[in-house]
Amino acid sequence: DGNARPRKSASELPSLAVSQGLGDASRELEGVLYKYSSLPLSIQLRHASALIRAVVPRLFALSPTGSVHELFLKVWDRLHSIMPRHISACTVNSMRSADEQTKSELTVQDLWLDPLVIFRCDRRVFDHPPLTKLFLGIVREFLAISWVKYRLICTLGQRRHDLATPKFGSTNASALVQLQEAASIQM
Repeated sequence: DGNARPRKSASELPSLAVSQGLGDASRELEGVLYKYSSLPLSIQLRHASALIRAVVPRLFALSPTGSVHELFLKVWDRLHSIMPRHISACTVNSMRSADEQTKSELTVQDLWLDPLVIFRCDRRVFDHPPLTKLFLGIVREFLAISWVKYRLICTLGQRRHDLATPKFGSTNASALVQLQEAASIQM
């Protein structure tokens, strides 16, 4: 049939979201997300980063409400349930402001060491309630990880009797975490 479109292979799917013109962006993104969610899970996981990097910035151009946002959140929740830290870090990197995009990508370790870097995002995140909810969930996630990691560092530091290095006690860890939480509330 001469009118039939060629099928896109699974490996071409992430580039589809990037390469097609915006045209009817909402319908295109919805189509990409439906195709993506129908793929075998192993292929979805392999292309999760590419999908998030392609879709999140395009969501900023759409109306803040709509089925494409809901569909994206369903896909995101599924991926996040399997690879939570990786998907969260990838999402943070795709939400970064234009100035921050020129810098190297943030790693999971960067995010738990200083969860406040998450606030260096594109301000359009806050124009889209579904993305704002996702953003706040990621902030909460990395604040919790930070609290656990700093407590662990404190505990391990107390077990080691290295007199050459200053102690990083539980008071220091608590103060650091409380400062992070207070700053995140102020932002």
